[in-house]
Amino acid sequence: STLMNCLLKNNRSLATEVAGTTQEPVVGSGKWKNFNLHLVDTAGITKNQKIKISLWKSCDLAWAVIDASLPITKQLLQIVNLGEKNNKPLIIIINKCDLVKSRTELEEELMKRLNSMNFWPVVYLSALKKVNISSLMKIVEEMVKNSQKVLSKRKIEETVKKMVEKNPPNFWNNGKLKIYYAKQEPGLIQNFIFFINDNKWLHFSYQRYINNYLRKKLDLKYLPIKTIFKKSI
Repeated sequence: STLMNCLLKNNRSLATEVAGTTQEPVVGSGKWKNFNLHLVDTAGITKNQKIKISLWKSCDLAWAVIDASLPITKQLLQIVNLGEKNNKPLIIIINKCDLVKSRTELEEELMKRLNSMNFWPVVYLSALKKVNISSLMKIVEEMVKNSQKVLSKRKIEETVKKMVEKNPPNFWNNGKLKIYYAKQEPGLIQNFIFFINDNKWLHFSYQRYINNYLRKKLDLKYLPIKTIFKKSI
């Protein structure tokens, strides 16, 4: 709630020291430099308070705001798990960073929980003291910029060719995957559609390799990549 009020420059959401003050979603709109913001402040996630899936599905970008002064709980990481499940673009915000002397244990816990989703950006800030807010918005700006990146057909062809040459598919289910070509659908979720010989020869580990390779070589920093495989005759 404090972060929302800080960004909108007004007390749109009631912020108090008492946990659970926000019960229903609070909506507010404003402007931050070149961004038109439409923010939704949801209730804190607890055992009794779940995130509303409809809000999650309709947002363009999700922020998981974690209190740095409290232990990381399973409930707080529900939104992170939803990000992995639905390929939702996400920023993990560690609020009240001024109350923590060392970030080491917190960072180690986050990395352990994030596991293969460690491309998500993590920002440390203090919404109350307005510390590091600009870093958060800089990451938002970079994500939006990358989401608008339209790759040429030649660039995609060259990238896919080098990707396969570096790590060719292994035999799986009595066959071997062959990629004919791919195309991109840009956005905050980067969709890459691969036309292949047969899905039954695609191993999940090779799909993960493709995702990681594309993000690195095409400079799609922070964005989730969704790969779709279609059988081509």
